[in-house]
Amino acid sequence: MFVFLGLLKYLTWRLFYLWTSDEQPDWYTIMEEILELKSDDHTASNNEKRSSSRQSTNSTNSSNGSTLLTESQKASFKSKYDSLVREKMWEIEEGVYVEEKMYEYGLTVPYEQFHPIKQFDLDFSKRMILDIVSSYRWGNIYRTAVAGGERDFIMLIWRAIDMCFQNLRVDALRSDQQSLAGSARYNENRVGDDGRIKPKVQGYKPDLILKKEQLEYGASENGGADEAGIGAKEVTEKYIKLPKTLKDMALRLAADLNNEEKKIRKLQIVGIINTHLRMNSMILDMPAGYVCRITPLVEQKIGATLGEQMYKTYIPFLKQVIMLKMMVKNTIDVVTAAVDDDEDSDTEQNRIGYLPFVKRKKTITIHHG
Repeated sequence: MFVFLGLLKYLTWRLFYLWTSDEQPDWYTIMEEILELKSDDHTASNNEKRSSSRQSTNSTNSSNGSTLLTESQKASFKSKYDSLVREKMWEIEEGVYVEEKMYEYGLTVPYEQFHPIKQFDLDFSKRMILDIVSSYRWGNIYRTAVAGGERDFIMLIWRAIDMCFQNLRVDALRSDQQSLAGSARYNENRVGDDGRIKPKVQGYKPDLILKKEQLEYGASENGGADEAGIGAKEVTEKYIKLPKTLKDMALRLAADLNNEEKKIRKLQIVGIINTHLRMNSMILDMPAGYVCRITPLVEQKIGATLGEQMYKTYIPFLKQVIMLKMMVKNTIDVVTAAVDDDEDSDTEQNRIGYLPFVKRKKTITIHHG
C-alpha cells in the first residue's frame, strides 16, 4: 500500500509539472524513475520486515532499475524445485516437463523482473501470456470462438499485435482511415489536362495500418467468420486487397529513399490476415528488377481452450509477431539511415531512381503457395 501511494503521489506531481510547463514529457525517463522509486520502496519495506537478516535479504539494484536476485533467493528457488515430485509435473511431451524447463530458464535470469524498457519484448510477452491465460481461465476465448465477431477477436487476441510495436513508436491505427500510399496511387492523375483538379478518389481502408511519421510499414485485415480459408472476404483480402496495399506502401517508401536501389532491396513490408482464431502473415520485398515478391509465413492458430497445448499455439504466435516487428524495425532503420558514404548522390542514376514511383504497372506481384 505504501509503495502504491508513493508511486501515485510521485506520478501526480510529475505529470502536473509537465502539464503546467512547456516541457515535453520524456516517458523513458519517467519510467526509469518510477522503476527506481518502486525498487527503493520495495527494498526499504524488506529491510523493515527482515531487519534480523538484513545482510542475506538486501537486494542489489541494477543500473536499469531491475532487482538483482540474492544468493538466498537463488537457494530458495533451487530448494523449491528440488521438492517437486516428477510424477506430478506437467509432461507436455515424453520426457519434457514444464516445471523443468521453467527451472532451467530461471537459472539463467539474474534479475527478479524484466525491465520494461530495455527488455520490452520479454516484458510484452509476459504481459500478453498472463492476459491470455486469464481469458482462457474464464472461458472468454472459447465463447468468442463460438459466437464472437471481428471486433471481439481484435480486443481479446489480436490486440497483442498493436501492443508489440509500442517501443518502436510505430502507431498501430485501427481508426478506419485510408492508406496514404494507396490514396496517392488512386489520385496520381488528379490534375487533369485542362489544369482542373478532379474530385479525390477514396483509397482502400485496411483494418490496421502500421505508421510512423507519415510513412507506412505494414497493414492488416481482420475477419470474424472462419470458412476454412476459402471465404470470399478472406480470399479477396489475402490475394488482392492487402498485397496491393503493401505494394503501394513499398513504392512510397522507395520514393522517400529517392529510389536508391541498394536501400530498396532492404525494404520489407509486413501484411497480416487475422480470421477467427487464425493468423496468416506475409512479407513483401523487392529482391531484383521491377518485381515485388510476396512471401507467406507459416499460419498461426490460437486454441479455443487452454487444453489445446498453448505452448504450441499462442507462443509461436507471439514469436511470429515479434519477428514481424523486427522486420519493421529493420525497414525503419533503412529509411531513417543516412546516405552511405560510398554512394555518389549526384549521379544520373540516383537522380532518376531505379523504381520510378509512377510506373506501377510494370511491377509484378508474385504469390507463393
